[in-house]
Amino acid sequence: MYKPIQEILTPGLISESHSPYAVSSFLAAKKDGLVRFILDYRRLNRITIKDSSPLPNIEATLRKLGKGYR
Repeated sequence: MYKPIQEILTPGLISESHSPYAVSSFLAAKKDGLVRFILDYRRLNRITIKDSSPLPNIEATLRKLGKGYR
């Protein structure tokens, strides 16, 4: 696990975290013989509090900005 993590940590694709939350990860073999790094977010998704408010209407929001919006 160390090598695949370093390959994505070094270029800055991921960053080190000290969060109390974590996801399980594992390596799975692909059909071509390479290895795939997999993250399982199912347990984290179960404890996440869902946001139940709807998204605002984009057209109405843009109209509030006034003339010249794009």
